[in-house]
Amino acid sequence: MSRKTEPSLVAIDATSQPEVHAVSLRLETLQIARLAPKLLDDSAELVRDFVLSLAAPGGGFVDRAGEPDLYYTVFGIECLLALQAEDAIAGLREPTLAWLCGFLKEAGELDL
Repeated sequence: MSRKTEPSLVAIDATSQPEVHAVSLRLETLQIARLAPKLLDDSAELVRDFVLSLAAPGGGFVDRAGEPDLYYTVFGIECLLALQAEDAIAGLREPTLAWLCGFLKEAGELDL
């Protein structure tokens, strides 16, 4: 009898497929995060406005020192996705993409 396992954090050994677990975990996290607007109720707009206040004019999101930072940018975008603020994300798209492309120009190429 085959047992179906739900996506979860599991130990990954040499025979498992880590990309499947990573994708499943991210999707699971986004599904849970999408409950945020309902759980936050009237506060969802306040949280959205706060996150948007941390968007850097030249793209990305600022760190604690007020400088655009890749780490904080990931969290800013993911937070807006969780809040289902697609309109806000659309407004940040061009400057953030331009800012991210700056990393490629500095490095010459990106080794993934």
